Amino acid sequence: MCGARQMFDVQRGDEDISREYLYARVSRWSRKVPGGNVFALDKFVVPTNINNSHWCCTVAHVQERRIEYYDSYGGLGAKFCNGLKRFFADEAKKWAGKVRGGCPRRPRRPADSHVLTALAAHSSPEATSLKPQALRWHLGPPCCLSRLRGTPSPQVDASLLDVASWTVTGTAASTPRQLNGVDCGVFTSYFANFLSAGAPLRFSQADIPLFRRRMTLDILNKQVD
Repeated sequence: MCGARQMFDVQRGDEDISREYLYARVSRWSRKVPGGNVFALDKFVVPTNINNSHWCCTVAHVQERRIEYYDSYGGLGAKFCNGLKRFFADEAKKWAGKVRGGCPRRPRRPADSHVLTALAAHSSPEATSLKPQALRWHLGPPCCLSRLRGTPSPQVDASLLDVASWTVTGTAASTPRQLNGVDCGVFTSYFANFLSAGAPLRFSQADIPLFRRRMTLDILNKQVD
């Protein structure tokens, strides 16, 4: 899986990602998307590693024209959001001559029923007594977790290419928070899992032991697709 650290010019052995964004480091991301069209995705999710000590998610909600940061410690992630925005701006240059007329924004897709069922279980006091129910992992190309809107088109909605107008948002107050220093990877995995399925982030630190068991079960049963 590609990470946000690849967006920046980081010298070998230097773990401080206080460098400049470089499109050359991430231009291959779009080649891993069917049709090479990142603007045909619902979401483009980038697992974000900070100095090899913390994991977060930087997410482009493409059809909603916004980029949001999800950090279980509540960080704003301006560097990563702006880096991802610049990536989309550079991608837009490739599609400038292949546009179609704008269209109304489509409503969000409802969450899959099996995810909603699992969410209901997670919010129940009896959650830990339930048999493990694997959440389906909606994995797209190696650099993102995504869901395509039908067949990738050789054209792009012109309004999506106005990346400068996209909004950028730091971690929302409603984003689940971790209460220790070891579970950021699980939080990040489930941010990506729930967001890619269109499910609300209704979980907490109390659900993490169950999530760890379910992740293990999913991997053993090869249910990460």
